[in-house]
Amino acid sequence: MTVPGDASIPIADIELTGAITCINNTLFLDGSASSAGPNFTYQWTAADGGAITGSPDGLTTTAQGAGTYELLVFDTLNNCFTAASIVVQPDFDLPLADSGPGQVINCLIDEVVLDGSGSSSGPDMVYTWSTPTGNFTSPTNIPTPTVDASGTYTLIITDSDNGCADTSTVVVTADVLDPIAAAGADGIVDCTFPTIQLDASGSSAGPGFTYLWTTPDGNIVDDPGLPNPTVDQAGTYTLLVTNTANGCTDSDLVNVTDLSIDPLIQIDPPGVVTFGSPEISLDASGSESGPGIVFSWAGLNGGTIVSGGQTLTPLIGSSGTYELTITNTLTGCESVETVDVTDNFATPVADAGAPQTIPCNLPDLLLDGTGSSSGPGFTYGWAAINGGNIVIGANTATPTVDNAGLYILTVTDFANGCFALDTVAVTLDNAAPTAVATIPQLLDCANQDIVINGIGSSLGSNFNYVWSTTDGNILFGENTIFLTVDEPGTYTLTVTNDLNSCSSQTSVTLGIDTLAPLAQAVPGLLNCTVSSFQLDGSNSSTGPDFTYNWTTTDGNIVGDPSLQSPFVDQPGTYTLLVTDFANSCTSQISVDVLQDITLPPAEAGTTEELNCSVTTLSLSGTGSGSGPNISYTWTTPNGNIVSGGNTLTPVVDAPGMYGDHGAEQHQWMLFYRPGADYAKPDAPDGPHRRTRSSHLQRDDPEPRRVAVDRYRQFVL
Repeated sequence: MTVPGDASIPIADIELTGAITCINNTLFLDGSASSAGPNFTYQWTAADGGAITGSPDGLTTTAQGAGTYELLVFDTLNNCFTAASIVVQPDFDLPLADSGPGQVINCLIDEVVLDGSGSSSGPDMVYTWSTPTGNFTSPTNIPTPTVDASGTYTLIITDSDNGCADTSTVVVTADVLDPIAAAGADGIVDCTFPTIQLDASGSSAGPGFTYLWTTPDGNIVDDPGLPNPTVDQAGTYTLLVTNTANGCTDSDLVNVTDLSIDPLIQIDPPGVVTFGSPEISLDASGSESGPGIVFSWAGLNGGTIVSGGQTLTPLIGSSGTYELTITNTLTGCESVETVDVTDNFATPVADAGAPQTIPCNLPDLLLDGTGSSSGPGFTYGWAAINGGNIVIGANTATPTVDNAGLYILTVTDFANGCFALDTVAVTLDNAAPTAVATIPQLLDCANQDIVINGIGSSLGSNFNYVWSTTDGNILFGENTIFLTVDEPGTYTLTVTNDLNSCSSQTSVTLGIDTLAPLAQAVPGLLNCTVSSFQLDGSNSSTGPDFTYNWTTTDGNIVGDPSLQSPFVDQPGTYTLLVTDFANSCTSQISVDVLQDITLPPAEAGTTEELNCSVTTLSLSGTGSGSGPNISYTWTTPNGNIVSGGNTLTPVVDAPGMYGDHGAEQHQWMLFYRPGADYAKPDAPDGPHRRTRSSHLQRDDPEPRRVAVDRYRQFVL
């Protein structure tokens, strides 16, 4: 027999995930590419330092550490097996960290660049700088960062591929020690020592130091780079000392004061040498004085110093030029000033002015001594004689006086004691002009303005005229002899003489008569019975000074229109004008004369019939006009009115014509019809009955008879 054989070798395959580095010690072993099925078993083993940390009998497991790892795959059906192994090597390569040489920060270099360029480089290298006390001024993840403070700086280089890192440190030191600048003590320049030397000897010295002097308001005479330069002006001087090794500086100030100021000389304006004051003192007390100040006066151009030539207030005895020298012995400075002194022996001017007149409008006046000498050294004194009187200002150039007389002016010059006299005469002119005013007539209706005349008043070019009133009204001429006014009142004329300002006044009172006469009239009425009317103006003003005049534009005056009560015969408006010839004033009144000739309506009613059964009838005039002023009258020439002949409804019993006698007349016909029961001899038998009626017009003067064929006639 044949026994089949199965010698198939299973597959063993290992895939590695992960690596052993400075930051990782874990591996993932994957045997899933090996033979698989229920008849296969697996066995993981580690050697050479490796260790299986996961399941040792699965297709996958985890391991830790470098070493040799093996997977054994066993086929339980044929007992065949196979194995696969993998060797894992560690990656612990360190990068190089080099932080470069040490650096120095000073006053010239305030920022340095750290140099890590000697470190490992490449895309996998990560730079990290740090410092506990320094300061970075740029990013810290670059090889060459910048810093601006001393301290220890650490560079860490990390290989991002295996996580391994290296560290290096560098020290940055600071050299910022300032030099010493000492500008020395403050100095003084004056007239004795116009220059001084500045002193920087207390400053840092040596070949590594430089000096520089500056000033905004002084003046350095020589090289400002010297430690001890010369200056010749007051001001503030600044010393700058620089340490050339580190660039650090220091400064100091020194003040120089200028005492080379000339002493102040102030000489007050001098007095004047006169007969009254032959010796006077000069006054320079406002000048500078004090320790070290000396004074010396000298007389020039005839000037004579009597005493005090070494003081500020010498006594002199003549006009001339005087020179004062003041010296400051502490600074050597001096000042010189001169003053001129004059003399005065002149007599003042006294001028009392031109003769004057006191007019009416000035109860007093000012004398004019302004032409005299004037100024603070002159005084004035006035005296009055021959009736004169000084009201006020006797010690001024222009006193006030109020009476005629002779006035004497004395002018004294107190500067030299000299005086002068002058006189002026004052007269009185108070003659008043004449003022006359005359009123020719009263104001009335014919004379609505009046000329008031000032004839009789003073005349001449030196007179002026002013009219005034408080209760009248001036039209024109208020500054002439003739004044035109149009209102009653009191008018005052003031005449003034311009030569002496004297004036006179007179007043006149102007009356007025503008009382209008009385015009009264009574209106009237014309009608059908009144065809003319007498106008009545009898209640108007009456007397020999009054006239009357009636006028009309639409009526008709029958009689004399100048009568108080003329007759009129037409309706219209009639105007009465009443005139008072004493003052020419008029009044008028208008009255209306009306006419009422309107006929009232008369309506006698319709034609009626009497017969054998109707023997009486009541006529009807109710269509006629009615009212309290309407009356009625019925008449008939051939009928018979039983009753009510003066009413609207009379009763009649016979045929005929009946008339209603109003302003408008109507006819009414009454007839009878013949019959067996009512026979009339003049009414023939027959069936024919014809009637006619006629309406009377307003202008019919008489009632008209209306014929009734073959019947009797009736009139209404």
